[in-house]
Amino acid sequence: MSRKKISKKAKQYMYSVMYIGDGEEEGYEAKIPKFPGATVYGDDLEDLHEGVLFTIETEIDLRLKDGRPIPPPDTKSSDSFKGKIILRTTPDLHKKLYYEAKANQLSLNKYIESKLKS
Repeated sequence: MSRKKISKKAKQYMYSVMYIGDGEEEGYEAKIPKFPGATVYGDDLEDLHEGVLFTIETEIDLRLKDGRPIPPPDTKSSDSFKGKIILRTTPDLHKKLYYEAKANQLSLNKYIESKLKS
């Protein structure tokens, strides 16, 4: 597989980003689920994204050289996600979230959504 094809394929993998700054310095961590153990760190999001692409390209290249399988890229379209999540929790947490939502004048659903976004 050519370097150009590897670079194009690398852009098709999803990764999760977590802010790990300490308040004084920015910092981000990315995990790439299709490549377990692949964790990338960056000072800013642009640096992180470049590091992720480099890491995926390197993983693909190494797997090709070693004859190991390459996991398929993430291909789920936005149409695959309907916005509905079923969540199980303890009754105590349910109660706590309910009263926090009420105190913020939000529905429980909107309150949980706002918590997940932050």
